[in-house]
Amino acid sequence: MSAMERDRAVVLGRVVQEGLPLRDADDLKVSESSGNVLQDLGAREAEERLAKAELARVIRR
Repeated sequence: MSAMERDRAVVLGRVVQEGLPLRDADDLKVSESSGNVLQDLGAREAEERLAKAELARVIRR
């Protein structure tokens, strides 16, 4: 099983487990991350926001 297939199975499992409406499996789209989830979601100023989040994580330790 490839990593993408495993991730898709995890998503499907969560949908079922949490009682969310289950769409056709073909409707689910899994794509590889760029490494910046904010950028992947289309957030403005994603690089700056990621840097701030990483800084906050380090400070919180």
